[in-house]
Amino acid sequence: MKWTPGHATEVFRADAHGPSGNAFDADGRLYTCETRLRRVTRTDKKGKIEVLADQWEGKRLNAPSDIVVSKSGHVYFTDPHSESSRTTASWISTASITSRRAAP
Repeated sequence: MKWTPGHATEVFRADAHGPSGNAFDADGRLYTCETRLRRVTRTDKKGKIEVLADQWEGKRLNAPSDIVVSKSGHVYFTDPHSESSRTTASWISTASITSRRAAP
């Protein structure tokens, strides 16, 4: 849902596939951890959805959650109980759309 002061509440994104974390960047794009589809997406202001990450080292993400976007544009999220790592924190460089594991 989207609420703008002085206006009615409206749907921003109808189905976010079990979101467990949301964050906005400086450009107003919505980043979502979609637990049911095991991926991280970015939705622009017009509603276009882009998958940023759905796997790490060739294995599907488990349940991405807890997301934040830094001022520099990096996206940080956790993936608890991931098959591919004992570490639960990951980050995405949105400039190149590559994902890396954060240092333990």
